[in-house]
Amino acid sequence: MIKKTVQTILSAALLSAAMIFSGCEGGDDPGSSNLDSYFANNPYVSDPRGNTENPVSVSPDSAFVATAGEQIAFRAAGGNGPYTWDVAIPANGSIDASANWRMGVYTAKSVSDNSVIVYDRNGYAAIASIGVSAADNLSASASPSSLSADGDKATVSASGGRTPYTWSVHDVALGNISSTSGSSVLYTRYNPGDNGVRVVDANGDSVYVVIEQP
Repeated sequence: MIKKTVQTILSAALLSAAMIFSGCEGGDDPGSSNLDSYFANNPYVSDPRGNTENPVSVSPDSAFVATAGEQIAFRAAGGNGPYTWDVAIPANGSIDASANWRMGVYTAKSVSDNSVIVYDRNGYAAIASIGVSAADNLSASASPSSLSADGDKATVSASGGRTPYTWSVHDVALGNISSTSGSSVLYTRYNPGDNGVRVVDANGDSVYVVIEQP
């Protein structure tokens, strides 16, 4: 009786161990990421990660979104066209190549990560990553902020927001800037009277800097 009880306990222990090891087997789920799931669901498209033979490329290979509705253009090259475009997470954004199969225009549905996948007719693929911009709010300042004589100059600088920046002047009769682009511009006073310099970032946000010109 004791021998049978011991055998029963051992059998139960072995069964439990077998179940534990069975459950742990294959712990790295190939579908754990959105890209893994995408390529698992599209077996005719070759996963370019770790694939040394990959004639297809996409540029840029990474980009960032800061607002919903923002659009980013991607261009594919290599392989054999026409190309097919797709995204890993359709809920976060979509891509349209109806105007030109060599170019895909990504539209963000939300400010979220995503991946753009492009592949040629032979199934060779390339991936571009979409990240979330961590840019600060747009701001600008002038140094110096007051110009006392005609011909005096001030450097007006922008930071934050999302580049590229675009610059303009409120009244070009009072003063003007050396350029309409870049992170900073050189402002020159022409005539007395306070003036304003405006900078607009890629998100459409804008700020004004007042130049005092007594």
